[in-house]
Amino acid sequence: VYLILRIYNNFMENFIIGKLIKELHIALENNFNKFSKKYKLTSSQMDILIFLLHNENKIVNQRNIENFLSLSNPTIAGTLLRLEKKGFIIRKISSKDKRYKEIYLTDKSRELKDIIFKYIRDNDNKMFSNMSEEEKSTTARCLFFVMSIQMK
Repeated sequence: VYLILRIYNNFMENFIIGKLIKELHIALENNFNKFSKKYKLTSSQMDILIFLLHNENKIVNQRNIENFLSLSNPTIAGTLLRLEKKGFIIRKISSKDKRYKEIYLTDKSRELKDIIFKYIRDNDNKMFSNMSEEEKSTTARCLFFVMSIQMK
C-alpha cells in the first residue's frame, strides 16, 4: 500500500504518465514471474508458450516468435533450447525449408493451457474490476494510441 501511495503522490506531483506505465509494467512482470516460477518457467519462457498456444494450429518457427516478441535470434534460440530441455516443446527441421525448425508444443505444455489463460483472465479482471466497460474500452484505446506513437 505504501508503494502505491508513493507512486500516486509522485505521479500527481510530476504527472509523468510514462513513469506510471513503467511502474505498472514492473508490477505485472513481477506477478507474472511469480506465477511462472510455480511451473519452473521464466516469464520469457511463458511468453513463448503463450504465443505457441495461441498459434497451436499453425506451423511456427523461431523467426515467427522473434518477430512477435521483438527479440533477437540468440535470445529466442536460448529460451527455446531451455524449453526443449524442460520438455515443453519439440523442434523439428521443416520439411519445406531445411533452414528452419518448426516448433511444437508437448503434452506437458498443453496441460498448462487452461491454467495460463485462467491466470491471464483473472489478472485482467482484477486489474479492471472497478472500471465500467466504457472505461476499459477507453483505457485500451488510449494505450494502443500511445503504443502506436512510440513504435514509430
